[in-house]
Amino acid sequence: MQKLCPRHRRRTLMWLGVLCLGLGINAPANTLSAQAGDVTGIVRDSLNNETLPNAAVMLVGERFRTLTDEFGRFTLVNVPTGEYTLRVEYLGYLPLEVEITGDSAIPLSILMKPDAFELEGVTVETSTGIIQPTGEISVIKLSPRKLATLPSLGETDIFRTLQLLPGVSGTNDASSGLFIRGGTPDENLVLLDGMTVYHVDHFFGVFSAFNADAIKDVRLFKGGFPARYGGRTSSVVDMIGKAGDNENFNMSAGMNLLSARAVTEVPLGGKGSWLVSARRSYTDVIRTGLYNSIFNTLEGEEEEEPQPTSQGGRGGGPGGRGFGNFQQQTIQPDFFFYDLNSKLSYSPTDSDVVALSVYAGEDKLDESSLGSEITTPNGQTRLTPDRVDVSDWGNRGASGRWSRAWGSRFTSDVLVAYSEYFSEAALDVESTRFARGFREDNEVTDFTVRLDNTWRPFQASDIGVGFQFTDTDVAYSFQRLQGDSVRGGLDMGGTGALTSAYAQHRWLPSDRFNLTVGVRASSYDQTESLYWEPRTSIHFKLTDRVSLKGAWGRYYQFVKRIENEDVLEGSRDFWVLAGERLDPLFAEHRIVGASWEDDDYLFDVEAYQKDLTGVSQFSTRSR
Repeated sequence: MQKLCPRHRRRTLMWLGVLCLGLGINAPANTLSAQAGDVTGIVRDSLNNETLPNAAVMLVGERFRTLTDEFGRFTLVNVPTGEYTLRVEYLGYLPLEVEITGDSAIPLSILMKPDAFELEGVTVETSTGIIQPTGEISVIKLSPRKLATLPSLGETDIFRTLQLLPGVSGTNDASSGLFIRGGTPDENLVLLDGMTVYHVDHFFGVFSAFNADAIKDVRLFKGGFPARYGGRTSSVVDMIGKAGDNENFNMSAGMNLLSARAVTEVPLGGKGSWLVSARRSYTDVIRTGLYNSIFNTLEGEEEEEPQPTSQGGRGGGPGGRGFGNFQQQTIQPDFFFYDLNSKLSYSPTDSDVVALSVYAGEDKLDESSLGSEITTPNGQTRLTPDRVDVSDWGNRGASGRWSRAWGSRFTSDVLVAYSEYFSEAALDVESTRFARGFREDNEVTDFTVRLDNTWRPFQASDIGVGFQFTDTDVAYSFQRLQGDSVRGGLDMGGTGALTSAYAQHRWLPSDRFNLTVGVRASSYDQTESLYWEPRTSIHFKLTDRVSLKGAWGRYYQFVKRIENEDVLEGSRDFWVLAGERLDPLFAEHRIVGASWEDDDYLFDVEAYQKDLTGVSQFSTRSR
């Protein structure tokens, strides 16, 4: 009898290692002017006019500081008339200092210069501006444009870089999923321009599904994330796609031992841009030495003579699945993956930005083969059966958003997003004695509408209020076939509607202290219950070098990936909805930390405790 059984509780308690990063300081100076009262502006890349989100903007020696929004806009509230030095910092770029005065109402236009790196022989000389902790607890920024300076296995990879962080890991070298502080990859909320991505792997997990050429900003919340985010219990990976150059047409292309890629940027009359980035492997046409090495590593064996299996069932690795009493000889499969990113950004007015994003990624695998004669260890000759073995999996999604600055202190952002995850597999084994196989399909679709409002009435207060509605449809089916009959299976599915609202207040009375308090409330129709998720975080600078921080929060998750414990079926996890048979997943985070920083180094240490309930596992065993 097949069933879903809860494990009830999982607890993780661990000290993180020390994170040590070199932070270089270099600040050229220019002179611009700013209006009295509120200082507003936009931060861009000086080379391609790309807007820079989450850049730190501050007045040197003053308490006025803020971060740019997703479209590079910033506001410093109630700045007295006078002369100031405005400092802007962004990971992967040289810090910029600008002298401003209070005699102009024109918004500032800040152009940041990329922090270039040099190649000398085989030695890479670069700054360490790839990964950077922020002033918030458990929040890390990543610079995609500098990932090429790191060693990689054929592809520059965002998620592989995140696995280098303390508290983040993968189960093995063949997994780009993030296991963060005891959580599993399905407990991470992965967002790309607001759309949810359910599967983050290419090539059986060797690479992630995101092309670094199409991503300009990555923020990882390892825990204690704010009330703006919901629906997951472990962490948040929030990625913002590149918008492209709004003044010049650009095109580039490249290839490596596994894939080829191209990027095109089309300006839209100075008001916006359209970027298209595509990547495809050519492993179904040319099998390079690197591909063969990766494939053999995943298969877990060297070239061997085919052997009969000791029991029935399908193996779990690529290229060597057996069925019945035979083990297929090693097969080089037809395999390829691709991904496509497209983003169009347009500003019809100085106050409005409209952005449309599309993402598609897919892996296709064909391990079909014709029967052949093999010799068993006892000298007998047997005929292996014909086999049709195909599978494909991936994500598709699209999002549209409209952001409007109603004034220097109040902005609204409306998002409409659609996301789809699919996984299909089929196996047919035919011989003169038997015909067996299976069919497995899993599909998750969600449609999301979200409204975020940000109001900054005073320099010390940052208030966020929002609403989100998500309709999720999940379908899973598994059928075991024998001849013309279905010999057992599982069929699960359902639709769930989640309605959420949140409010949070960030209080920054000085440049040494900030406190964020928020709450998220979610109504889930499958359980007809209301779930409250209070959250808070604090950051306090004891001295110019030493800081203390902490966070606490409660989190619920309503769509879950179930682990399949049947080793004969391999690692074929699937997604289901919480409801009558499965409780929502619940987690409570408790985090404390301290850091020490000087002009060159930052040492950051955090400790956490995370309790989870509602963890489930799929089992084929009877009661």
